[in-house]
Amino acid sequence: MGHALSIVKECPFDLWHRHLGHPSPKVLSFLPVASSSKSSVLNNGPCAICLRAKQCRAPFPSSTNKATDLFQVIHIDVWGPYRTPSLDGFTSFLTIVDDYSRGTWVYLLHAKSEVPLIFRQFCALIDRQSNKKLQIVRSDNGTEFECFNPFFREHGILHEISCRGTPQQNGRVERKHRHILSVARALRFQASLPIEFWGECILTAAYVINRTPSTVLHGKTPYELIFGSPPSLAHLRTFGCLCYVHNQDRHGDKFESRSLKGIFLSYPHGKKGWRVYCRDTSKFIISRDVIFHENVFPFQDPLSSIASPSIPSFGQLLSVPQAGDRDSHQPTPSPTDPLSEISPDNQPVPSTVALTSSSPNDPIPVVPLEAQLASSSLAAPTALGRRQRQRTPNVWLADYQTYTVKHDAVSTCKYPLTHYIGYARFSPYHRDFLSAVDSGYEPQLYKDAVRFPHWRQAMSDELSALEKNDTWTLVPLPRHKKVLGCKWVYRIKRKCDGTIERYKARLVILGNHQVEGIDYHETFAPMVKLTTVRVLLTVAAIRNWELH
Repeated sequence: MGHALSIVKECPFDLWHRHLGHPSPKVLSFLPVASSSKSSVLNNGPCAICLRAKQCRAPFPSSTNKATDLFQVIHIDVWGPYRTPSLDGFTSFLTIVDDYSRGTWVYLLHAKSEVPLIFRQFCALIDRQSNKKLQIVRSDNGTEFECFNPFFREHGILHEISCRGTPQQNGRVERKHRHILSVARALRFQASLPIEFWGECILTAAYVINRTPSTVLHGKTPYELIFGSPPSLAHLRTFGCLCYVHNQDRHGDKFESRSLKGIFLSYPHGKKGWRVYCRDTSKFIISRDVIFHENVFPFQDPLSSIASPSIPSFGQLLSVPQAGDRDSHQPTPSPTDPLSEISPDNQPVPSTVALTSSSPNDPIPVVPLEAQLASSSLAAPTALGRRQRQRTPNVWLADYQTYTVKHDAVSTCKYPLTHYIGYARFSPYHRDFLSAVDSGYEPQLYKDAVRFPHWRQAMSDELSALEKNDTWTLVPLPRHKKVLGCKWVYRIKRKCDGTIERYKARLVILGNHQVEGIDYHETFAPMVKLTTVRVLLTVAAIRNWELH
């Protein structure tokens, strides 16, 4: 019985398409062995393998649609949450952009659940103030906008939602976010504000953007297109500068300060004044009675605004002081805060009057010893307070200058070294070098220590020792009672030569949470002075007493 074998020859074009890793037909047509035939697969559409391997997103054409009237189309989006809450606890903000005027409204949010209420208030605002009806709202498909659908259907508003993962379809507000953040960063860097003030930076950025001419609007401002007249810029001040607010809370005290030092941060809505942050009270004040110093920024590094003292020449250092130079041997005051040297413009500057005059040749009066002792006894007593432990340099840092932190000690030297050498005047590279000298890192928090294997081992050894010694006993917790918390204390134990001997982790109870009468009863531990012990031992030795 004969067998017939049928072999189907495959098209060379498709074969070479697979051989060369699925190139495009245009590229494959340059190959002589494949260009002589036509594909039986690619003629009906793209190859399925090519689609799975090479499919890209469709290009986004430039939008030519633009609103022709105010509030015909608005764009909304939520930025955040940010990792650091603002001073008032805000973590995100809602941005609303009018397509016609590019007017921007920003609302700080504690949570995204506040968006529906704020948006309804915004719709009521434009309805009453401009007699305009909102027609189209564009947003992304965020969950905070899902609850808007009943409101939109009730008021006949068309809700246009961008596709998933396609912020380009809501580009107006996305670009506005970039604009707001760039201006807010500039304001914050200008004033050297801590990151907790980012909310004030955002509000001020939106305020000035609405009053800044735009090339898109042919040199006009969003404010002008909304209200029909150019905005007044006379009230604008430098963001983050030093200012003095008239103190109205004097409580009837005639000697109370009439001015409060503050920092200008924003323009309050609906009030003719400025919003000022008072660092002494950590509160915001809105007032119209404000005096500004627009070249001074309180949050900047004070050392950056202090002029470097002139370094004396070698001849000046070797010169012998004369009798007339005795005033120069007085203790040199340390540099003061530059903010305290600035006062309101209307505050009079006290004049200095010379009470006595003396020539350099006058003899230095001799003060009796009794008068010197009397004057020294009248010196101001040492301020009482918590005792400060005297710190000595570590053994492993004996070869380095460790006293780089500025102290308030008074120097009697004419040119004290602390005025020219200090940690604040070192270059960033030298600061990095000083930080790298001490390789031992003692973490303060558990989340920092758990990242290092040697600290994890130290904590494991501590727990094993506590369990081995039966340190605690498990008991049932009474109702309505809370247990005292605990924390880890990390220390590096070193040898006499400064090398690391071991890493020690201690688990301690938070004793500051104890309640007297519940957790403890005795408030002191009986102690005896060493002098008392010596007296008792001396008496016992003289009288031949027996000690127990």
